[in-house]
Amino acid sequence: MKNGTYTFRCMPFGLSGAAPNFLKTIDIILKPVIGKYMSVNIDDVILSSPSFTHYVEHLWEVFRLLQDAGLTLNKEKCKFGCDELECLCLIISKEGIKTDETKVRAIVDMKLWEPPGFHPGH
Repeated sequence: MKNGTYTFRCMPFGLSGAAPNFLKTIDIILKPVIGKYMSVNIDDVILSSPSFTHYVEHLWEVFRLLQDAGLTLNKEKCKFGCDELECLCLIISKEGIKTDETKVRAIVDMKLWEPPGFHPGH
């Protein structure tokens, strides 16, 4: 279309306001369920339910809210029905939240950088 109006079908990478706009949009769309059984963390939306039956009900409600807003999900980026979830170097499960020990081990085992010609103790 020459001299027409164009619109993005999804949020493109590299826009400086993309992350804050995404968060604000999600906060508005999912307001009825955030804090009840859903939390939003940067670009992750996490749903937790006391039972599988509640989980399915909650999931359908979230799907309805997203659909009503005209949003779609990328199934390759979604994880459904997980007993355990890794998020921000934490492992979240029904037992609680714990640190991901593989991430801690990677930091502990990391070799410190030394500038060329640096000799400790001299």
